[in-house]
Amino acid sequence: MSLILQWIVYLYWFGVIVFALNFLMQAVILFYRAYTSEIIRDGKFRIVEITGDKAPCSFANNIFINPEKYEWETYNQILLA
Repeated sequence: MSLILQWIVYLYWFGVIVFALNFLMQAVILFYRAYTSEIIRDGKFRIVEITGDKAPCSFANNIFINPEKYEWETYNQILLA
């Protein structure tokens, strides 16, 4: 019985490590885009203009948005939210 419990603990920690590495990789990619793309300063926020068909998102005072994908009113509402 303890062997099964030991494997469950190993499986748990393997999952934790995989998800942590995935999070770190995505964070590095976001910071890379944040500091290599064009930005617009809005107070303490940095609006990062991205291209492609990606949904707007925010991370660490950076707002990632494709301005060509939205009308001005929708774009403004996203930034105000």
